[in-house]
Amino acid sequence: MRTPRAARRDRDELLKPYRVAAVVLLVLGVLCVLVELQSPSLVYWTGERVPATNDAGIVYYEVHGEPRTLNDPREAPVRPAPTAVYADPDDASRDRQAGPGRWFDAAFVLAPFVAAGALPVLGLVRRRRFRERLARRATAGSDGPPPSRPSPSPRSSR
Repeated sequence: MRTPRAARRDRDELLKPYRVAAVVLLVLGVLCVLVELQSPSLVYWTGERVPATNDAGIVYYEVHGEPRTLNDPREAPVRPAPTAVYADPDDASRDRQAGPGRWFDAAFVLAPFVAAGALPVLGLVRRRRFRERLARRATAGSDGPPPSRPSPSPRSSR
C-alpha cells in the first residue's frame, strides 16, 4: 500500500515539467508586457482613435483641432479613402495608422499567458490518462501483458 506521501510525490513528478514550462511562459509573458510598454506601438492602446483620410499616400487627420499628417508606406489609394489613426495628443511623432499591428501586439502579449494557463490543464489531463492506463493494467492481472484492443475487421466490398 502506498503512503499518501508517495502518492503526492508521484503526482508532483508527473506535473513538474508542466509547472516549470508554465512558469517559464509566465516570465516570458511579463517580458513581453515590458517590451510592449516601451514600444512605439503602445499608442494603439493608450492613444486616441481619430478618423482620417488617406489621399495619395498621405493621411490627413485632426487631433483636438490641430491638423496633422502621416505618411502611409502602403500603396496609395486611387481616391481618398477613410481610415483611422491612433494619435498621442502630446506627441505627433508617436501617431500610428490603424491596421493589423494592434492585433499582432495583443497576440504577442497574450499568447504566453494563455499557453501558461493551458499547460497545467494539459498536465492534469495526461496524468488522468496515465492513471487510467495503470488501473487497466492492474485489473488485467500482473502476470500478463496489458489487454490489447481488437483489430478492426476488414470491410467486405460489395
